[in-house]
Amino acid sequence: MERMIQQRIPPGASWDGTLTIHEEVLGALWQQLALLMGDRGAHAVFGRAVRVAQQREPLVGQVEVNETGLDFAALRAELSLAEAEARYAAARALVRTVAEVLESLIGEGLLLVLLGEVVQNLQRRRETAAQPMNERAAGEHGR
Repeated sequence: MERMIQQRIPPGASWDGTLTIHEEVLGALWQQLALLMGDRGAHAVFGRAVRVAQQREPLVGQVEVNETGLDFAALRAELSLAEAEARYAAARALVRTVAEVLESLIGEGLLLVLLGEVVQNLQRRRETAAQPMNERAAGEHGR
C-alpha cells in the first residue's frame, strides 16, 4: 500500500500535497471497505489502526475517525516545515497499520484484491476529473 501511495506522489510535491495523497488513498480504501463491511466495519478497522499506529507515531492521534471516514484537519493544521516530516511519518505509519490490520482480518490475498479495486477507483476519478467539462456532460447525457 505504501508503494501505491509513493507512485502517486509527483516529484517535488509539497508536504501538504503528500499528506493529501495519503488522505485520498485512505479515503478510497474506507469507501471500498464500507461497501464490503458497512460503515461500522470500516470505522472499526480504521479506529483500530489509528490506535495502534498512534503507539508508533503519536501524531497519528490527531487523525479523527468519524462516521464517514478519516479527518486529517488536525494533523494538517498549521503544517510548518519543521513539523511536516513528523506529520508525513504519522501518515505513513497510519497507512502501514491500516494494511496490517486488514491483512490480519482478511489475509494478504484479499487485501491485494481490495487494494486493486482502490487503485482502479482512484484512476477512474482522476480520469473523470481530467476530462473537459463538456465531455463529462456529453457522457452523462449519453447514458
